[in-house]
Amino acid sequence: MTDVSTPVQPEVILILDEETLATDTDKAVIWWTCLIGYDIAKDEIIPVRHDQFYPIQPQLDRGRVIEADTMLFWMDQPYEVRKLMKECASNDPTEITSLLVNFTTMFEAMVQGRPYELYANSPSFDCNKLKSLYADWGFDIPWDFRQERCLRTLCSAAGVDQYAVPKVPGFIKHHAYHDCRQELAIYKAARGIGVE
Repeated sequence: MTDVSTPVQPEVILILDEETLATDTDKAVIWWTCLIGYDIAKDEIIPVRHDQFYPIQPQLDRGRVIEADTMLFWMDQPYEVRKLMKECASNDPTEITSLLVNFTTMFEAMVQGRPYELYANSPSFDCNKLKSLYADWGFDIPWDFRQERCLRTLCSAAGVDQYAVPKVPGFIKHHAYHDCRQELAIYKAARGIGVE
């Protein structure tokens, strides 16, 4: 059992972002997942990442959900993002298996046994939906649920308006990789990293 009397400071910050086709259920179809890592000591993004499109049909075949209002939301998003949905056209359920194995492999490559924290704009959204997908395919999640952190809560505690943080170069909203990079910039602003 881990001794919780002395908090372990993280060496790695992980940022998770997903794009889904439903919002009101953990069984949402996930069509895009990105995970990036940040090495605190080196002050740099870890060069490996998971930035993958997930086939839609195999998820529907296992009872995952698409919501009409979420589809309408996507129709109003930038074409640069919407056009990427065609990357999810496979009907092969083994692709999901391979993608989850890749996610776990990239997670382990980023962490390398070091203390970490896993941030999402809302872990109850991103982490729970991905946990559900892992369970639907018979896998355990690679992260410790006790390491999940909420970026919005961090910003609130630090008095940082996440929407006032300058956008990263080339930022496209609801582009999972761009969202991860922006959320890392928000994390750093909330922690005062790189602020003179």
